Amino acid sequence: MQTTLEAPSIRCGSCKGRHTSVALVRECYAPKASASAPQSAPVPVQTKAPARLDFSSIPDGNYAIRTDGVVKFYRVYTNGKWKNVQVRASDQLFDVRGPGGIAILHAIVKAGLAESQMLFATELGRCYICGRTLTDEESRARGTGPVCAGE
Repeated sequence: MQTTLEAPSIRCGSCKGRHTSVALVRECYAPKASASAPQSAPVPVQTKAPARLDFSSIPDGNYAIRTDGVVKFYRVYTNGKWKNVQVRASDQLFDVRGPGGIAILHAIVKAGLAESQMLFATELGRCYICGRTLTDEESRARGTGPVCAGE
């Protein structure tokens, strides 16, 4: 019994036929130029890098945000070149990392820095910079104690 060797072929997904080389399969997939439509150059896709988030304008200190009638308290501090966020639960602070911390920083900026600081001071009666208890009316009205105010 004699077997005949056939030339190797590649099944084409475009024409469903068989081709003897990869180059012929690629030709089959290539768009055909139309005589009536002029060939236009491909339009380059412009990809714009997302804007870098810069929270350096947020001073270290304590902030409060009112959301749906609930006030939440946060501490923002700088560690190296990064801003870190902690949530205040009772007398303890817990780190908030990643997207949650970034969302809180965005919420502070959206609510307004001064407004968020004063909300912290009026709700808790503490300095929005250092967190110490505000003991006199002038300090409570200002939101900071005499040391943080530079008096």
